Amino acid sequence: MNSAAIAILAGGGSTRMGRDKGSILFDGETLLERTARIAATAAEDAGASLLIVGVDRPTEWSVPEVRFLPDIEPGRGGPIVGLATALATTGGPVLLLPCDLPLLRCDLVTWLAETILLPSRPGASEVEGSLVRSVRGPEPLLSCYHDSLLPLLHERIAASRRSLRRLIEERTFVEVELPARFDSQLLNMNTPEDERRARLDRHSPTDLSTRMTGTRAENDATTDCRDSTGV
Repeated sequence: MNSAAIAILAGGGSTRMGRDKGSILFDGETLLERTARIAATAAEDAGASLLIVGVDRPTEWSVPEVRFLPDIEPGRGGPIVGLATALATTGGPVLLLPCDLPLLRCDLVTWLAETILLPSRPGASEVEGSLVRSVRGPEPLLSCYHDSLLPLLHERIAASRRSLRRLIEERTFVEVELPARFDSQLLNMNTPEDERRARLDRHSPTDLSTRMTGTRAENDATTDCRDSTGV
C-alpha cells in the first residue's frame, strides 16, 4: 500500500479517565465510532484510507471502509507507536487524529486533509511533516507525518524515546496555524471533569473557545487518547 491515510489513535490506557475513552457514549454513539464517522467523510473526499490503530474492531460497528490495526509493538505505548504502525501500513503520509475530541466536526478534519495531508503526497515537499499549531500550542495528534520518518520512529521506540513533540522539534516540519474557527472543537476528554464539560458545552462552542484562549499550560500533553505519554 502506498497512499495517504487518516489514522485515529485509540490504543491508550485512558488512566486519567479511569475507563476506555473510545467506548464512552456521547450523543448516542461511542467516541471512537463518532470520530471514525466524521473522519470517514473527509477521508473519502481526500481519496485517503481510514485507519484505527491500537484496538480491535468492536463487535457492533457501523462505519464502513475502516481498517483496524494492532500496534506494531504492543505494550511499548505512546502515540509514536501508533504513528509507526500507520506509516508502515500505508507507505504514504499519515494525518493523526485522537479519538477523544467529543466536539469534533467534519469541517475540521476536512480542513486538515486539504491543508496538510493532500499537499504531503509523494514528491510534493522535502519536509518530513506538517505541524498544526492552535491556540493551545503545538498539536502533534492533529498533524501530518511522512513515511520517510519510519526508520527513525523505530529507532526511537527501541530506545524508549517516545515524545512526538521532541521528534518534531528535531526534524523538518512545516508549521500551519489552525484557524480560530476550529478552536471550539479542541476539547480533549481526558478526565471525568472533561467529560462533564464536554456534555455541557456541546451546544455552546463559543464559550469553550473563550475558555481555551491562553490555556496551553493546562492542556499541554493532555491529548491522551493513547494515554498522552509520549505526545
